Amino acid sequence: METYQIITTILSICSMLGVGTLMTMFWKDLHTRYKAKKEEQSKEHQEALAKRNQEDIRLVVTEILNPMEKKLNEMDAKMGLLCNGTLSTLRDEIQTYYYKCVDKGYRNDNDYTTIHEMYKSYTELGGNSFIHDIMNRFDELPTKEEYVRNHQHEDE
Repeated sequence: METYQIITTILSICSMLGVGTLMTMFWKDLHTRYKAKKEEQSKEHQEALAKRNQEDIRLVVTEILNPMEKKLNEMDAKMGLLCNGTLSTLRDEIQTYYYKCVDKGYRNDNDYTTIHEMYKSYTELGGNSFIHDIMNRFDELPTKEEYVRNHQHEDE
């Protein structure tokens, strides 16, 4: 028998027995299950692909960030050294400026502006030693005008 005759015979028998509806229902159920399984496999595949992509991205980011972090740490250490050096220089300059004014016996507007700008930078960089006391003593120095007035009265 040919394939066509076999299928026709099976369909005739099924229709005589009234199984056509049952076969159609069975076929629909089988097809629905197959489609659902295929979709589930597709979702699992997509989830696995997304997970693999996240891992790849994490690896790339790590490979980029690790050297950057090392470089940033090196730069941070150098900035610390620069900060400490600048603090030392400012501390020395403030002291030098103060003692020059003490030697003169007074402070003028330029002295005041210069030393206070240095002190502001000094404190913003975290300096906090005895310089605060020096600044208080500097502010108590007479201005040039006061110094001249006081010395004129002494000469008379």
